[in-house]
Amino acid sequence: MSEFAKKVDVASALTAREVCKYDYVILNMMSSLELMPVSDVLKIDADGNPAQLSFDPEELLEARFFSDEAELHIFRDSEDNLSAVLIRDEFLNDEYETCDVRYQTQSGKTLVVREYLKADEDGQMCAVLTRAAGIE
Repeated sequence: MSEFAKKVDVASALTAREVCKYDYVILNMMSSLELMPVSDVLKIDADGNPAQLSFDPEELLEARFFSDEAELHIFRDSEDNLSAVLIRDEFLNDEYETCDVRYQTQSGKTLVVREYLKADEDGQMCAVLTRAAGIE
């Protein structure tokens, strides 16, 4: 695990209270693949607070909750259990550069993907990690 990607407890990470900190989500479910605002996967209680997620975690293959500052990546490990990793730009040190790359989606939205670059032993820049960073 790199110094800017930290393993987190999936049970506490995959809650409405935690995921509402992000702007967007890429949900890879057993039956669908969707890119949407996080607000679309939250059920709101009577007081207007995020109460629960509107999808079944048992159906989840992978999810990327993201904003410009961070990504919460939830995925199935080799034993088919859910795992979670938090990637935050604030964890970076001076050895890394970042580069934002834009991809056009089929829905016409532009997905911004942040690449974390580090010089190798020959001085060439190599991508060591990528994460979703936004939608334009």
